[in-house]
Amino acid sequence: MIVILIITCTFLFFLLYQINFFTYNYLTSKGVKFLIYSTAAVGTPVHELSHAVVCLVFRHKIKKISLFRVNGFGVLGYVQHTYNPASYYQSLGQFFIGLAPIVGGLLSVDLITELLFPQIDIKEIIKAIELNLSSSESVLSALKGLLISIQLMKGHYIELLSNNPPRFFLWFFLVSSILSHLTPSPADFIGVRIGLIYFVGIVILACLVGINAVIYELTLELVYYVTAVFINFFPFVILHNVVLIMVGKILTLK
Repeated sequence: MIVILIITCTFLFFLLYQINFFTYNYLTSKGVKFLIYSTAAVGTPVHELSHAVVCLVFRHKIKKISLFRVNGFGVLGYVQHTYNPASYYQSLGQFFIGLAPIVGGLLSVDLITELLFPQIDIKEIIKAIELNLSSSESVLSALKGLLISIQLMKGHYIELLSNNPPRFFLWFFLVSSILSHLTPSPADFIGVRIGLIYFVGIVILACLVGINAVIYELTLELVYYVTAVFINFFPFVILHNVVLIMVGKILTLK
């Protein structure tokens, strides 16, 4: 099951990246790139701050940071950092620094949801999805469980929309903006690739000393969480991009 979940997460990340890439190119070609900036102003700072926090955890030196900038080169923000290649710990950090926006983005979405809609226990919704995933004995049963979870989530969000439309649309804008900018950039993946060999080394060492079961359980829990959060919020990312494209079409009508 963990292999299927990892494949699912990888597919969702790839799909999210392609959707964002298409939207960016489309809006750029139409001359309405400011629509991208309107959401990037929220999502990019979260993305870059996630990098910066994990840089500090792994004792990397931050030389320069830009949380958000508007230019014509497609780079909306960056964190320039250096590290000691001779340090195993700092080299390992490259792996986690590159993937940090995923965790930072998901935690931010969780926090925003709890602040704007305290009556909705988002953690319980996520746990319900995780339970469906973990208790499924086959792919088919997992899909059935997910369909039930999606129906429950749809009911929650329809209720939120009907009770407080302004707050719901604010929540939708913030959450979808963050999720649309949490995927690691090509430069981030270079860092992930550099640190991956050190991460694999830790896994091998864990197996040799007999704590591979602990590593497996921690990895499984993380995969369950990431998959559940993505399933919960992914429809809003799709809707977010559709809305941007529709607005771009309307603005460029002659």
